[in-house]
Amino acid sequence: MAQRPAPVNDRQADPIRLRAAMQRALERQPVTKIIPVLGWQPAPARATVSSVLRLTMVLTGTRHVRVPQPGKPQVVAMEAGNILVVAPNAWSRPRIHAGHRVLNIDCYPTFTRFVLNSIRMPVTDHDEGIFHSDNPMKPATRYLLQALAALIETQDAERIRPVLNCFFGEILSECTPWQSTVSGLSDWQRAVSLMHDDHDVALDRESVAQSIGIHPNHLSRLCKRFTKSSFSEFITNLRMNRACNYLRQGLFTVQEVARLSGYHDETHFRKRFKQVFGQTPSQWAREANTWPMSL
Repeated sequence: MAQRPAPVNDRQADPIRLRAAMQRALERQPVTKIIPVLGWQPAPARATVSSVLRLTMVLTGTRHVRVPQPGKPQVVAMEAGNILVVAPNAWSRPRIHAGHRVLNIDCYPTFTRFVLNSIRMPVTDHDEGIFHSDNPMKPATRYLLQALAALIETQDAERIRPVLNCFFGEILSECTPWQSTVSGLSDWQRAVSLMHDDHDVALDRESVAQSIGIHPNHLSRLCKRFTKSSFSEFITNLRMNRACNYLRQGLFTVQEVARLSGYHDETHFRKRFKQVFGQTPSQWAREANTWPMSL
């Protein structure tokens, strides 16, 4: 019996080989079904919640995933060619019952994470692995991402399909080698991934730094280097984007949005929101008519 492969870790794969492997996989198994995922309700314990748009496609085998649906969550059996298009602040929870191979693309504000991984099955393509890009998306790619994020709300798979196919072509072209090995880049990418993906981690400097094993002062320096803003400014922007996504769904009270965005004091949340947007959360929600694209 073939030995079960170890799970993909944060070690960078060769991006050229990983991109070629992803392209081969998509040629062998095109998208057959698109499953849009919105935040119908608060995420249950251990669910995977992300503040960014996430794509998960099954290439071989079957992947069981628990996702929100009107009324109550349900488990979806994703077959080869099925893809979850998960909106920012929506959630999914894999339930590993069978072996499968997946392609994941996570679209963070300043980089993209590419993953190709076999789970509970022998590795058939040795070019699997993970790669984090070192730059934000190009303008054309980000435009497609914005269109894709807006179309998820329609839940119309046929409208999503052509944009998704174009996005795949553009985003894979950006899985390229780092131009230079910038000191601290890997640590900063780990921090950003943690802050966007793990809603159980307190969004304060000390907690984030401790979680990735670096000094808080080093984390502040990395934030300034890669975002040109202070860590507190970065966190405020993250919380505000998270709040906008929850407000647009129209499913939560302002008090619930404050809590989901990391504020324990609703009054403080309302004050900070108005400082950033010049409107109260309720006013912003009434006037918003497009998906907030500053992921």
